[in-house]
Amino acid sequence: MALRSLQLGFAVTLLDVPRPDIGGVEIIPSSARHLLSELRLDAALTAVRPGLGTGMLRRFGDGAPEFRDGRALHVDRLALRRAVIAEAEARGAEIRRLRQLPQPDDDAFASIDATGRRAAWSRPVTRHGRTLADVFSAPRLIDCGDALVVGLGRDWAYAAADQAETTIGVIHSGGLPRPEVERRVKATFCLGRDVPLTYLGRRPAFPQSAVAPLQGRVIAIGDAAFSHDPIGGRGLSFALGSAFAAGAVLRTWRDHPARWQFASAYYEDYVAAEKHQHLAFLSGDQERGGQPSPVPSQVQWSAREACAPLALADGIDVADVVLTRGGTPVRWMGRFDVFEMRALCDRIQSASALIETLLGRGFTTTEARAILEWALRNGILRAVEPTDSAL
Repeated sequence: MALRSLQLGFAVTLLDVPRPDIGGVEIIPSSARHLLSELRLDAALTAVRPGLGTGMLRRFGDGAPEFRDGRALHVDRLALRRAVIAEAEARGAEIRRLRQLPQPDDDAFASIDATGRRAAWSRPVTRHGRTLADVFSAPRLIDCGDALVVGLGRDWAYAAADQAETTIGVIHSGGLPRPEVERRVKATFCLGRDVPLTYLGRRPAFPQSAVAPLQGRVIAIGDAAFSHDPIGGRGLSFALGSAFAAGAVLRTWRDHPARWQFASAYYEDYVAAEKHQHLAFLSGDQERGGQPSPVPSQVQWSAREACAPLALADGIDVADVVLTRGGTPVRWMGRFDVFEMRALCDRIQSASALIETLLGRGFTTTEARAILEWALRNGILRAVEPTDSAL
């Protein structure tokens, strides 16, 4: 957020209040990499020696393991934090190291709450569930190219590695003593008794949302606005995306004050859409795993179109969007403009040709299929049977 604000021409002060953090390896999916590049963080990322991920191996229940292709970076979260803060300071951000966080400054143009689940300036919050994560570190036990997700009955575990070490987390509903958690870790990942595990600590893993992510001139970003269950793999992506969305709000407030309400509505809708999507995923309304949905042979554009506040090149303004089945306004799926899909599929289009077009735009096969499946699930495209096109 500091780096984005500096890019937009704002003076930035970071208030740094030390808090314990158990660290561990985090996964940055390919869908978020372009935002890091836009912040000019490629060199800083290389310096923290990330693992270069190629996909994720998932195993739930008694089904066969499923490999999901997907480029990603596996990065130590504390090393990443240090590198980004150092980069912000080098580019002109002032850093004030304090023992206690003050209240928002009424004289500041805006105050950004980046305090994570504490949501220090963004209370009240709503919790969704009670799950916890016990996190362990070990010498590198798995290839950093693959992340692992494994079902443990009602619970689950994950493992991810950078070039130096492996982080293993067990997500459960509480009540498990640490020795039992450690036993389950070693059994699940086939580790010998003599393999050293370092217990990093326990942290909340349940979703949590700020009731009002934007209050006056205080904007909550990342986990302060909405914290994800880690099984969704969306935490860092949302943190980055919310920083860019908040940056668009700041730019609009400064350059186009008459659009103040549009900007505020845009950010509130942005957080609400993320919350709705993630909670629907956890409830089972969206599939977590299993075999991919069959792709129809042909598709056609069928979206409901509307106007809504949207982040544009010069700030937030009302623009054309499509509406999902749930009524959420959408213009982009990651870096893909949905109206490009209208141009491609205004007439009946072969689904395989659409996937080939997406591959030509730099998406992986998994990402291209995910875009197609999302568009079908949300009514942006409709499946067309060959007999329909012949009539």
